[in-house]
Amino acid sequence: MSEKSSRSDTRPEALVAAMQEHRIMVRQGVYHTARFGHRFFKVSTTVPESWVEEFCALLPKLTEQARFKNEVPELF
Repeated sequence: MSEKSSRSDTRPEALVAAMQEHRIMVRQGVYHTARFGHRFFKVSTTVPESWVEEFCALLPKLTEQARFKNEVPELF
């Protein structure tokens, strides 16, 4: 995999903010590690199955909406 194809243009903080608009809480990676936090967001699925289904249905759309978004509000 080339470096270009392994990178995402979606900042974890932007995706967290987009999810919050739908009352879905996920955590940006920097909440856990400053070194690698810019590379991921954390999801916990110890919730009702219908919530997981909603998350899965929204993820592609919200990832695209969050793509290239640089202005992110204070998250927590």
